[in-house]
Amino acid sequence: MSLRQTKAIVTLLQSEINAQIRLVLNYQGATRDNMSLVVSELDGSDKGYDQRMIASIKQTQKSLEETLIELKQASTALDQIRML
Repeated sequence: MSLRQTKAIVTLLQSEINAQIRLVLNYQGATRDNMSLVVSELDGSDKGYDQRMIASIKQTQKSLEETLIELKQASTALDQIRML
């Protein structure tokens, strides 16, 4: 594989990573909206549904944040490879 082909593949991979970053950011926004909905609709439910759903959404947000960090690190690494 030539250097030109390698750089083209790296650029394609980086484009895919950036697309995934956008998807994760959109999903993160949706989870924030869901959190607001849960708080407003189920606040203080007698069976604790609100607290369980909020805990689940918070865990999802944490996982999304970790995913974003890893995707951004991968994108940075691909930048460094492309600059060789």
